[in-house]
Amino acid sequence: MLKQSLPYLIALAVLMMVFSLFGYPLFKKSNEADKLLAETIVKLKQIYSSENLPSKELVDSMQKDNEQLKEKYENWKAKLPVSKELTLPEGVNRPLFFLEEFKKVKERIKVKALERKVQILTEDFGLPNFLPSETKALQLIRNLYITEIIVNLLIDVGVKSIDVIELGVAQNTNMYEDFPLNLGVKCDTSSLTNLLFTLENTDKGFFTIREFSLGSSITGSETTTGSNVTAQRGYRSPVASASEKSIQVDLSLSVIRWK
Repeated sequence: MLKQSLPYLIALAVLMMVFSLFGYPLFKKSNEADKLLAETIVKLKQIYSSENLPSKELVDSMQKDNEQLKEKYENWKAKLPVSKELTLPEGVNRPLFFLEEFKKVKERIKVKALERKVQILTEDFGLPNFLPSETKALQLIRNLYITEIIVNLLIDVGVKSIDVIELGVAQNTNMYEDFPLNLGVKCDTSSLTNLLFTLENTDKGFFTIREFSLGSSITGSETTTGSNVTAQRGYRSPVASASEKSIQVDLSLSVIRWK
């Protein structure tokens, strides 16, 4: 009888050994996974239960804050003029068109400057007073119109003179254009304050100041005394008319415009 059941006992022992080696660890891991799943379900139910959901007051407050942020963003965005494509007459000669527009812009600025008693010491505003190449003409036309906007802004804030204005080539990004701009003007304390405020708040463009320097000068009938503050752009000799005190302002800015 024992001999007949011996094979079964051996098989049972082998099965128990196999289970102890492989089956039990798997069974244990399965129980641990089930336990972890059950704990996770309980936590999720607690998180998403009605007691833990944000109150209506909190949701309304968050929505109001989002609307205010959106309004501020739209107001800020509205300050950046869209850089529209130039619409030129069909078949126009761009280099000649630039020179003709340049003459018109200079004449308009001259008339306005005389009315406001503002000296324009930079005759060509950093733009070439000759026939440009076809490839450069379109960019120069765009720069010309932006330069006119900036000069009009300077005249409107009440500067005494515009010494330097140089608008560089735009650096393009996916969202906007960044025009480097160098300005040199003379003004009094009041117009300096007005200038800085206007650069910050004008709807003609979004200006960011990179570098800034001030210099002051008093000129009499025989002698001249002066004091200067220099920045990275270098020193410029301030000049003032007789018995007048002026502030020489040198600015390096960026003019930002949406695409």
